[in-house]
Amino acid sequence: MNAKRSGKRKSTDADISEDDGIRISTAELQRNLFSSFRDRHQKYLLTVSAFDPIIDLSNLALYRASQSKTEDEIQIISFTPCSCPKILIVDDDPFNLTALEQHLNKLNFKCDWAFNGALAIEQIRKRQSLRCSSTKCSQYEVVFLDCNMPVMDGFETARFLRKMIADGEINDMKIIACTAFVQQSELDAVKEAGMDDFCTKPLTFQMVKEKVLSPGIWEKK
Repeated sequence: MNAKRSGKRKSTDADISEDDGIRISTAELQRNLFSSFRDRHQKYLLTVSAFDPIIDLSNLALYRASQSKTEDEIQIISFTPCSCPKILIVDDDPFNLTALEQHLNKLNFKCDWAFNGALAIEQIRKRQSLRCSSTKCSQYEVVFLDCNMPVMDGFETARFLRKMIADGEINDMKIIACTAFVQQSELDAVKEAGMDDFCTKPLTFQMVKEKVLSPGIWEKK
């Protein structure tokens, strides 16, 4: 004789938990939520067998099968947006730094400061190894570099950064020289040091806008 049914539906891991938020099993996740995403982006394909994780949607995370581990091991990828500045500005004069930052803020760019080339290199090194929690976090992509500074000037700094990039120590970045001189010798020195572009002081809003919005400025080499 069949056992008497209780009349209550058996709880599953796809049920809504009041204290843990929405929880969905891997099978239902694949079937209902990410089928189209999976078809377009095979690297996010969920291939699990015995391991059946519970995904808490309140954490805004996806599971990706790890290529270097077994199919039962899954890596969490956070989609938290990165808010780290993508621009570093380097100058020994706080007034120049403040003025340039104001121009960048008007263009919706955030930036970090450094007061000489040595401090800039130190910040770039730290940024390379110490990232925020987002998987989208990256190295500075643009550096505004004053040519004439104490401790380490812009020319020496640019050469040092280009060597670090060539050695694979840091990611590539665009270097924009900032100079009060427009003599040909100064422009030749900018090019020889490995800088990508230059702008003359005092930096106007229109000049900064042209530099950060110029075609190719955010493209990787």
